[in-house]
Amino acid sequence: MSAGSVKDIARRQRKTLYDGNIREMWNLLVSWAVVAVLAPLAFTAGVSVLSMTPPEFRTARRWFWVSALLVLARTGAWVAGGLTPPA
Repeated sequence: MSAGSVKDIARRQRKTLYDGNIREMWNLLVSWAVVAVLAPLAFTAGVSVLSMTPPEFRTARRWFWVSALLVLARTGAWVAGGLTPPA
């Protein structure tokens, strides 16, 4: 294996790592697997805060909003991804 081919491999790896990976990162962060874990945890945190004495309604409402926004963001990304023309 020549030094030129090693450099080509390294350049291709860098290109695949840095080109357009913001969309890939976004897809990973709002993937169904992540949302399926975080949304119920946020909802459970809201219910837990409501069970405190005295109940913290504002904090619970914030956790419920976080849970809802996670699900809505993933659903929106799913719909938007399905509507974009293939590259």
